[in-house]
Amino acid sequence: MIYRVFNYCFSILLTIIIILLSGAATGTCHAATGSPDIRVGSELEFPPYAFVDEKGQAAGFSVDLIKAVSNAMGLSITITTGTWDSEWNDLISGRLDMLPIVAKLPDRIPLVDFSLPHTETYDAFFVRKGSDPVRSISQALGKEIVVMRSDAAHHALLEYDFQGPLILVDTIPQGLSLIASGNHDAFLCSKLIGTLAISQHGIKGLTSGPPVPNYKRVFSFAVKKGDSELLEKLNQGLLIIKASGEYQRIYDKWLTMEDPWQRYMKYLKPAIFIMLVVVLIGSFWLKMLQRQVRKRTLELTEKNELLQQVRDGLDKTVAERTSALSTVNAALLSEIAERKRAEKELLESEKKFKMLVENSPMAISFINKEGVIEYINPQHINMAGYTLEDIPTLEHWWSLAYRDEEVRKRTISEWQSLMHSFFSLERNPLKIERRIFCKDGTIKDVELFITPVSDKILVVFHDITERKKVEDAIKKEHDFNQLIIASAGEGICVCHEVGEFPYVWFTIWNDYMTAITGYSMEEINSLGWYQSMYPDPVVQEQAIERMRRMRIGDDLQGEEWEITRADGQKRLILITTSIISSDEGTPHVLAVMNDITEHKRAEEEKEKLQAQLQQAQKMEAIGHLAGGVAHDFNNILTAIIGYAHIALMKMKDDDPLRIHLEHILSSSEKAATLTKSLLAFSRKQPMQMKDVNINDIVSGMSKILSRIISEDIYLQVHTAVHDLIVNADKNQLEQVLMNLATNARDAMPDGGTLTVSTESFNVDETYIQMHQEGELGQYAVLSVTDTGMGIDEKTRENIFDPFFTTKEVGKGTGLGLAMIYGTIKQHNGFINVYSKLGKGTTFKIYLPLSESGVKVTEKKEAVAIPSGTETILLAEDDEAVRSATKALLQEFGYSVIEAIDGKQAIKLFMENKDTIQLVITDIIMPGQSGKDLHNDLLKITTDVKILFLSGYPADILARKGIIDNDVHFILKPANPETLLKKMREILDE
Repeated sequence: MIYRVFNYCFSILLTIIIILLSGAATGTCHAATGSPDIRVGSELEFPPYAFVDEKGQAAGFSVDLIKAVSNAMGLSITITTGTWDSEWNDLISGRLDMLPIVAKLPDRIPLVDFSLPHTETYDAFFVRKGSDPVRSISQALGKEIVVMRSDAAHHALLEYDFQGPLILVDTIPQGLSLIASGNHDAFLCSKLIGTLAISQHGIKGLTSGPPVPNYKRVFSFAVKKGDSELLEKLNQGLLIIKASGEYQRIYDKWLTMEDPWQRYMKYLKPAIFIMLVVVLIGSFWLKMLQRQVRKRTLELTEKNELLQQVRDGLDKTVAERTSALSTVNAALLSEIAERKRAEKELLESEKKFKMLVENSPMAISFINKEGVIEYINPQHINMAGYTLEDIPTLEHWWSLAYRDEEVRKRTISEWQSLMHSFFSLERNPLKIERRIFCKDGTIKDVELFITPVSDKILVVFHDITERKKVEDAIKKEHDFNQLIIASAGEGICVCHEVGEFPYVWFTIWNDYMTAITGYSMEEINSLGWYQSMYPDPVVQEQAIERMRRMRIGDDLQGEEWEITRADGQKRLILITTSIISSDEGTPHVLAVMNDITEHKRAEEEKEKLQAQLQQAQKMEAIGHLAGGVAHDFNNILTAIIGYAHIALMKMKDDDPLRIHLEHILSSSEKAATLTKSLLAFSRKQPMQMKDVNINDIVSGMSKILSRIISEDIYLQVHTAVHDLIVNADKNQLEQVLMNLATNARDAMPDGGTLTVSTESFNVDETYIQMHQEGELGQYAVLSVTDTGMGIDEKTRENIFDPFFTTKEVGKGTGLGLAMIYGTIKQHNGFINVYSKLGKGTTFKIYLPLSESGVKVTEKKEAVAIPSGTETILLAEDDEAVRSATKALLQEFGYSVIEAIDGKQAIKLFMENKDTIQLVITDIIMPGQSGKDLHNDLLKITTDVKILFLSGYPADILARKGIIDNDVHFILKPANPETLLKKMREILDE
């Protein structure tokens, strides 16, 4: 306190001296300069020192401070707001004249000039609650620390050579929110500012550590470097407002929360006021009490006088009553003599009663209405083991005999009700059962007979422990039997005949019987078993006849009967019965029933699914085989096409053998088409949509279809006279034709005619309304008609369902027509089937005509086949393909290095990596695949160029992860021209 007074006096003295020494000069300067606007920057989020209020204006301690200094010095200021980092950069670059709240740090001194210090504060690390506090910068090592960009805390960490990740933010609330969200470890800032920001922004789950030792912030005004005139004015203004007390007022307004006394005074003042109010009210209340005492004293004096008068009258009355009582006393003596005689007789009677009670085989006790047990006979002691000293009151008895709290509470409640009825007009005896704990630890069941006798309660105990054991045993056995019946996973019931045959009455009917039939026992007894279960008269009569046979001993042993449930469902029940006799000799029928409906369905479905699975597995195996054959065949075709092209290029145009090579190439192209069909069959061929003429597809497939059908089936093909161009996958449509032809062949085992035709058709509104399918427009119609056995209406409705087949087991999967249906739907078309038994079947496929209406044909222009001189590394395990490809490449000027597999390719590449410009490799090779070869080559050099070849399509290989979609790829068998152009394209990249 003395220090603050001294500091205050010293500030006033220093201010006066500075004003006297520099007042004239300053006045002259002001007059000369005209006091231009000073550009002042203020932070957005640095409360309580600087922030933007709800009106969007700059506010806080530093804002009020600079305003007070500018007013004292006659300065005109303009305040702008922004983040600390932007404001600091604006000051350094000269866009601002000053910042009012800046920590004076060594690395900032060369950049700006600082005024006298005006405020001090301490920094602390803020962490999440429950985390270990960070007490010093050394403890923060290795943690993720968040600081405000270019803030004093940022500089402090750098000055202390902090080793660890720093996360920079623009505002203090932003940094605190990062820590609260759990993303980082701690946030370093002013403890006061951080605490206020947590409160104002509602940030939860944070706590601050102690102030960082050996480090504090000393805030000053910062001005542009070299602006000594402004700096001098700010120093003078700061001293003036400190001397005038204005600084202290601003400090108390914004920063007093650091002074505990100031914090508590706002609560102490209201408390003192409340205490004064209480004292005043107490004084007023005391005076009121004094007045009441005086008034009450006067009233008591008056009543005391009245009481004396009453006492005088009472003495007279007593004398009169004494005389009357003498007369009554004489009569009372006579009555006493009579009573003694009666008491003698009563004593004799009690002796006899006591003798009977003490020798009674029943336990007996007497209890008065206050709950005191006045007597217990010897049998009572023998029964429970407690003497009268053990149980002097009912409370003792209850605590010892009824140790279960719920039983004890119920007994006390019943006893209280009993006492109310016994000692009122109702005095009916009561009989109850209880289980008591005896003194020797045994537990007994007793029957209590409670009767009022005069003003006492007579309680007689009857030990029924043995009887209860027998009853409990019988009940447990009965309950156990009932539980077995109720819990059985089968329907169990017992019935016997009542009235006129065949009416039966059920006496046992478990829950499973209700679940099976939908009827309760009461409902089935009311409606009748046969009438409810067998509504069909024929079946009902069969069931009654079966009952007649049961009456003569022919029990049901696992017979299956169909019943009708209460909800009308038909269920198949497995019934087993036996005849049993009751104690009265009446024959009863015990029936055990099981609902086997779902079991039967499951067995049938299982057999059906097993057959479908076997057929599907077989078709899958054939598909894999077809795909493998196609892949190997592609390799053979690659060699054939390659050698044929080489021979053709070396042959003269008029060579008579040229026609034979051209036939070889033509046949090879047809064979390549066949491999595509095999891939389509094995579902390894992707959809390749393009405009095709459906007439060409039908004509091209005629030879294949003639091979699929048998010799005794005549094939007719009729195509439209005009082109029918559809956007479709040719291979998929060929597969559809193959499947339909195969089905037609199977439908004509004795021969017949298969007709395939095409035509155009206009789908209009009338057609759509009648058939509920298709869209408006022109369609190509592909019809496949056989003269076979036909199909019925029910089969026709399900013919496109997956796994639905009318063929014998092992002759069809039920997938063919489902695949056809799916394929046509993928082509935005639809399919109809028309058939009658014995009249054949027609499938009509509708495909929308292409908008162009013109088949796209590839125009082959005569382009020179490119050649080259580069060195090529060729990796191919098939010797024929490798030799043909090598010969082709050498024919066009390339140097070829051969490798029979991936490992040899790596070795040869390492030996010739400076000369090899391109690697051509098959993808599927033994040992190391083409993909693995590519990966190993990339480890050697990232500039390697590679071209993949395979008999499998690229998208199939990409889906299986064998290659990437963006690699260079050619599908076998590769046309030599295509291969050479692709090579030149890659080499020239």
